[in-house]
Amino acid sequence: MLRRILVATVFLAVLPATAATVPHRAVVLHRQALAQNDHVKALLELHKVLRTQESLSTEQRLDILIAKAEFYQRYVADLDRSLRTLEEARRDLPGLEPNQGRDLDERIEALKKTISSHRDEKVFIDRFVALSPQDQSAMLDEIQDRIEKAGSRSPYLGALTHCLGVAYLKAEQFHDAHNAFDKALTIAPAIFFSYPTRELKESALATWKQHTLLAVTEFMISILLALIAAGLIATRPWKWVRWRHLLPVPVLFGFWAIAHRLLIALSLGLADKSIPEGDNAVVNAHSGALLSGPLTVYLFSYGAVAMMAISLASLAVSRLRLPMTRYVANVCAGFFIMGTSMLCFVLNHGQAEISLGQSSRFQYMAGSFRYEVDDPSPYLLSSPKDFPGLAVQNLDESVIIKYLDKMDYTERKTHE
Repeated sequence: MLRRILVATVFLAVLPATAATVPHRAVVLHRQALAQNDHVKALLELHKVLRTQESLSTEQRLDILIAKAEFYQRYVADLDRSLRTLEEARRDLPGLEPNQGRDLDERIEALKKTISSHRDEKVFIDRFVALSPQDQSAMLDEIQDRIEKAGSRSPYLGALTHCLGVAYLKAEQFHDAHNAFDKALTIAPAIFFSYPTRELKESALATWKQHTLLAVTEFMISILLALIAAGLIATRPWKWVRWRHLLPVPVLFGFWAIAHRLLIALSLGLADKSIPEGDNAVVNAHSGALLSGPLTVYLFSYGAVAMMAISLASLAVSRLRLPMTRYVANVCAGFFIMGTSMLCFVLNHGQAEISLGQSSRFQYMAGSFRYEVDDPSPYLLSSPKDFPGLAVQNLDESVIIKYLDKMDYTERKTHE
């Protein structure tokens, strides 16, 4: 009996200390998401609990806010936001134990010292982001010097590397820009909560591929034009061409005019005019029909040039002896010329407007519904309330405004 009483006494004495060391479930899920490199889910787990659970104890709320501050500092490279989170905990949790208050004060003071000692780096980053694209591209050497001076232990190294990628991007060194953005995401895996690093990385890689493909396409077109010129010199059509030989030319142009109108009608059908709940929208693009405005003129011009090239190619092969050879040469030349012309149109003019769905977590919607914000933060609109503080005061896209009003996103009203 005495033994049972002693065991119960020890258990009751140890239980409060044990309970105090057990983290809240949100912190556990947060750490699991970090281990899986799902940084969006990691932050959402903390946001959801802070928003929805009013019954959190002081210790639980403190643990969640500290985890949130550490996330901003380590994974987002946003020390100011980390400091605001810790100061929020100190201000809104007056009932802390003395040791908890001392620990929190030490964290705040240590973070303030870190921010103060690296203030020049932060000022440089803010100044760089506010520059024009031309000025950003001219700062490549200065950014590289800053990164070398900052060293590998700088808390702003991820942001500085992001700036390096932006400078490469504005200087049209797309492959180097992609590598810099990739390195920035390695240093600060969730830096996309402060800067559009992930989107710019994908854009740099896509643009590099686009420029490479465009160079190859233009080289192939130049070879084809040289062959057509050689064929015309060999056949000398100016000596034997009559009006009846030119009858296929207006037929080709009429065919292209009809095809042009069909393509415009098809683009209007593909354009997505609404934002269903749950879909994602990211910053910095355009909305509306896939083919609109000047694009229709550019498209018709490329097709008209292709029709003229097809007509000249037909004259160049018209003196081949075997009829089947002439037929095959005409068909192959027609498909090649039209295909390369449309490819050049898309590569030169289509990328800013045409953005069909991509298979990624932050997928682009058909029609590319995205928006401009002052703070370069690629937050999703799939769950706006879980991302408080979106700077959308300059938002003028009526569809997204209606969507935010439908979701009762009051941050938009308070920022206006």
